[in-house]
Amino acid sequence: ELARMLIDQGASCALVETSRVRRDRETFGEDREAWARAAFKSKTFFQDHADAVAGVEAAAMEVGMGPIWIFGFSLGGIHAVLAAGSDGLSFTPAGIALGGSGYRIRSGAENDLTLPILDSMPGSDTLIEAAGRLRAERLVSFYGSLDSTFPEDTCRRLVELAPLPQEKKNFIVIEGADHAFRSLKGNPSLKPLEMISSRLAPLLF
Repeated sequence: ELARMLIDQGASCALVETSRVRRDRETFGEDREAWARAAFKSKTFFQDHADAVAGVEAAAMEVGMGPIWIFGFSLGGIHAVLAAGSDGLSFTPAGIALGGSGYRIRSGAENDLTLPILDSMPGSDTLIEAAGRLRAERLVSFYGSLDSTFPEDTCRRLVELAPLPQEKKNFIVIEGADHAFRSLKGNPSLKPLEMISSRLAPLLF
């Protein structure tokens, strides 16, 4: 949905999907955990990271010399920070946008860390160090005030650590939005994504 919104505003978007054993998510209905365990069985975090970086590089080759932004949501944002904070990318992004990405999940959400990929994530220090070395021209991080996965301070801290001028980095709280930016004050809504699109689009051009 967000990609379509940005395309409507003149952006060119590519979606990066990492490898998985199964792609029939609809088979599992609303059981996200069962789908994740089946689709990513035995896959490690660094295998997924390599997939994500390869996908970004392939998309960058299609764009050529144009400015490239990387938007990473949740785990995707963690991949983006790690890639931009190391020698993982062959180019310096014009910008990195994060959605609901922090360096530590909430207490009470630890069961998520038993899922494939997440069960082999590096420690918080690795992500914190990468944020401090991040290479990008701009950084913007979106956070839903009702996010039940990451505490706000762990998401805000990644922005604070980025070695960019203050005017080149932003932390934006979407009041009433959940972790997925798919609900507003508990009700299904595309409004949070529309708000992200309206704040992000002016930075892209």
